Amino acid sequence: MRSRRSTFALIGLLSVAGVGALAVQAGGGRLKQWLLALHGVPAGGHGATRPRRAVNVPAPSWPQTNAGQAARRWVEAFSSGEEAMRQVLTRDFSSAVLAQRGIEERLANYRTLHQRFGTLTLDTLGPSSDSALQVTLLSADGAPHDFTFEVEVEAPFKLSSVKFLDTQTHPH
Repeated sequence: MRSRRSTFALIGLLSVAGVGALAVQAGGGRLKQWLLALHGVPAGGHGATRPRRAVNVPAPSWPQTNAGQAARRWVEAFSSGEEAMRQVLTRDFSSAVLAQRGIEERLANYRTLHQRFGTLTLDTLGPSSDSALQVTLLSADGAPHDFTFEVEVEAPFKLSSVKFLDTQTHPH
């Protein structure tokens, strides 16, 4: 009798685990978020993310650092359109960085990201120094995206890197 109960319990447990795995693979909504949290994976995907700002809390101001002001100009240009982004790329990126990947290639990348994100707005601030800043930006649909901005450590403090952590889930 004991083995029969154990068998039913095992079948029930495996059924729940199987349904959970299918739900996660199919998109899963709240169940997916719960299962990911249960296993220590942030809701946005793999990797560490900062906590989201509460709805009733106003957005923070950009830091008055070289990295903070360069990031602010980049985000404003991103949301304003291609011509504004071209101006920021020309003015705010170092010639060494542009020599590695030119303005036209960067604009092609911008078009792809702008189509995906629409506008970007500051949501939360992460670690910050005069030469680097991590932020969470919200896309037009309200989804959070983690970005890191780095500037040169010597004047004229031009942007040397803009990176974002792509937490979009992909089927395996």
